[in-house]
Amino acid sequence: MELTDEEIDAIVVFLLTLTDQRVVNQSAPFDHPELLVPNGHEGDEFSVDDEGGAAKTEFLRIEAVGRDGGPLPPGFLEGV
Repeated sequence: MELTDEEIDAIVVFLLTLTDQRVVNQSAPFDHPELLVPNGHEGDEFSVDDEGGAAKTEFLRIEAVGRDGGPLPPGFLEGV
């Protein structure tokens, strides 16, 4: 699609109206405990670290937030 800058801006504004502020603020019912999310494997571009014959999984830690919410995750809604 070929859209003008104004059309793109209008679409972004519309999509932002669909975002529940409780999601943005991570407040109840969208609060969560600490989460560990699998994020690839430890190592470099040549090899991965071994753990008993299998690649050692790397985890991304997402801090817990309570019912009153918490800070936005890094990069969330940046540039909007």
